Amino acid sequence: MRSIMRHCAPALFCLIAVASAHAQGLQRPWAACDNLSGEGGPASVVAGCTTVIDDGKSAPEGLSTAYRNRGAAYRALGDWTRSLADFGEAIRLTPRDAALFYSRGNVHASQRSYERAIADYDEAIRLDPDYPQAYNNRGGVYHNQKNFARALADFDRALVIDPDYPAALSNRCAVRAALKQDLDKAMIDCGLSLRLRPNHMPTLDTRGLVDLLRRDYPAAMADYDAALRLDDEAFGALYGRGLAQLGLGRTEAGRADIARATAGDPTVAAYYELSGLRP
Repeated sequence: MRSIMRHCAPALFCLIAVASAHAQGLQRPWAACDNLSGEGGPASVVAGCTTVIDDGKSAPEGLSTAYRNRGAAYRALGDWTRSLADFGEAIRLTPRDAALFYSRGNVHASQRSYERAIADYDEAIRLDPDYPQAYNNRGGVYHNQKNFARALADFDRALVIDPDYPAALSNRCAVRAALKQDLDKAMIDCGLSLRLRPNHMPTLDTRGLVDLLRRDYPAAMADYDAALRLDDEAFGALYGRGLAQLGLGRTEAGRADIARATAGDPTVAAYYELSGLRP
């Protein structure tokens, strides 16, 4: 994910070469099992990994790799049940692999099974205390639970380990906005994140919220306009732009943005109301 990452990319794990498997003519299934971004996509990974698993003759490390890669493919396909089962089997085979707990935690988080996600992230961190992605994603779960103090602590820790981690910078910006504290620091975080990851729509949206909280309506307009150029159906950004328009005295345009945003996403007003922002 970035230079500090000591693990393979979370979406798919590095192939462990297993000589016995290769000797038995499994080169092609292994190649498919290790190529989530390939032409066949997740379905091809599932097929290749299933062939390797069903063969049953690979070493435990090789079987663990096949299970984890198939688990990642099932997650990409939205098959949460099979994904969790495969990550569980991979953990049984290689129980000291922090990245496996991290990845299973991500599946739990996707299902909003937050306590199970936290338990997996906790174990990933116990096994590897310098795992910035685990801190960041655990912080994201705490944020979703509105446990902002713990979320902030996790984002802080992730950034001690990797100061140039754009997702953690953006997330810390968001939690500071939720706390409505240290808004100047929040602006710095969002700005650094955007420097590392330009034109990232969610970060522009988040910085727009911070602009609104600081009552800097021209800056909010600029950020929300930039977000909407990237995604014209980003209804949160559209609602925020409506609030910025109202703050600038552009009543008709502001109401039009807010009406369109609430028609597209009826929950968007409640999100802004959590920050005390209403038309």
